[in-house]
Parts: sequence; C-alpha cells; structure tokens
Amino acid sequence: VVGPRDDRRLRTRLATLRWRLPRLRDRPDRRRRDDGRLLDRRARQPGLTVATLHRRLAAITYAFGLLGRPSPADDPLVRKTMAGARRRLGTAPRRAIPLGLDDLRRIVTAIPILLNRPYTHPIVQRDRTLLLVGWAAALRRSELVALDTADLTFEGDPDTGVTGGMLVTIRHSKTDQNRRGAAVAVPWSTHVGSCPVRAAMRQTRARRTGPLFTAIDRHGNEQRRLDGAAVNLIVKRYVEMALQTDPTDYSAHSLRAGFMTEARARRVPDAVIARHTRHKDLRMLGVYDRPTDLFNDPALAGEWW
Repeated sequence: VVGPRDDRRLRTRLATLRWRLPRLRDRPDRRRRDDGRLLDRRARQPGLTVATLHRRLAAITYAFGLLGRPSPADDPLVRKTMAGARRRLGTAPRRAIPLGLDDLRRIVTAIPILLNRPYTHPIVQRDRTLLLVGWAAALRRSELVALDTADLTFEGDPDTGVTGGMLVTIRHSKTDQNRRGAAVAVPWSTHVGSCPVRAAMRQTRARRTGPLFTAIDRHGNEQRRLDGAAVNLIVKRYVEMALQTDPTDYSAHSLRAGFMTEARARRVPDAVIARHTRHKDLRMLGVYDRPTDLFNDPALAGEWW
C-alpha cells in the first residue's frame, strides 16, 4: 500500500531524472562517459552539496531498478567522480540553528504584537501552538503538520495540583514507515504564557476535528492542511521579526534541534532525551551539543592543568 506521502516522494525522485532519462537509449560506452561528465558538471554548481548528489543518484538507482536495468550510479567512473566531489565539496552537513528555549518564549510572547492582532486571532493561536508543540514534543515538520486534533489527549489539571499534561500521538514518521505509532508526553509548564499544553488545548477547542494546523487567509478563513514548507517559513518569519536575526540558517528543524540542544545543555540523561525524540541511536544526540558545552568535561582539567 502506497500512501500519499510515499507517492509524493516517488514523484519527486522521478522528477530528478529529467536530465538523465533522454540518455537511456544511447550507446552504453557513450552513456558511461556522459554520466561521469554530467555528474562532474553538476558537482561544480554553486551551492550544490554532496547530500544532494547522493539523493539524485539514489533516485536514478531507484528508477533504473523499476526498469529492471543496472544503475549507472554503480559505474566505477561515477563512483570516482563522487569521491572527487566529496573531497572538493566536503561532507559536513548543513545543520539548522537550534532555537533555544529563551528565544522560543520571546517569539511566542511577541507574536500578537508583531502581527498586530488579538491574542485570540486564529493565526496567532495557530502559530503560537505550532511553535510550542513542535519544540516541546521535538517533532519533525512532517510529524507536526500531520497532527489531527484527535492525536492530542490531555491529562490532569495544573490549577488543582493534579500532575499530567499532553500526550501527542505520532501515527507515522520518517523512522516509522510501518505506522506502529508512538506517543510523546509533554507536561504542564510552570511558564503559563508559553505552556504548549495550554496552547494546544485552546487550539483543539477552536478546531474540534480535522487537521490541527491549517492554512488561514487574511480574513481568518481556514483552508487546507498546513504543509512542511509553510512551517519553515513561519519559523524564519518570527526569527527575523522577533529576534532581529538573519533567518537563513533557521528552519522547522530548529524546533526539534532546539529541544535536544537545550535538554543536553541542562544535563538531561541521553536515554530520557532519546525516548522523547524517538532516537534509536544515542550517538546521534551528540550532534546537538553546543560548542561551549565542551568546557563542561574538557580533557584539560584538574590540578595538572
């Protein structure tokens, strides 16, 4: 069974083959030379990364597999060209700047002022909830926009001293293609103005059923389900407006990265973080250490230094 997201991914992969498919009927020896030359020219394009080249080669391999033919990506000439691209371009990935907790609270507090709209306006409520829930639940953008109101359940009441919070059900994710599902617990926050549970409760009461986050026109009318690209734009918009910071290196992943960076900086055990973020390999969490965290346990420490 192929879902809508899988179908979109397949169409995207096949779209990248437009520059390659016209050569399918060429002679094998000529095709081999053209593959290497074309890949070399692509590798020299400004702003192109090794990850992009690998993704395009994976799409080529996938398409040739559907045709029952050997992939030109396995050719020794193409492999040598890719090795040269890795040496020339480097393999360090571009990482989104993590959005810290203090900056997140500054943004959600400023949203009504920045938009010049009341606190209860649908766009204000949506954007505040999206940022707070995305950060607190450490969600990928695909997981965030896929949430329905029925995916959130609430437990306890902070006003009566009953502990609890919000359970976020993630029905499908990048690392859960078989849809086993997972749940993330977000407790009530002591910071009432930036509590993701309270914000989500208001959003679900306003939405009742259907997608939790939808596109909203300037008149406040709800439209289709919000997509991942829109989450990127929302994060960049408020980083620039509220923090007066260049938003180029911020994205939707800044929310998830911000949670992990903040949690590790506050010495939350890796096993607890991984359970929350659904990481299977604890070593991946080291990516989210701040450079200044290296001073916490430096090699040059103790009386001898």
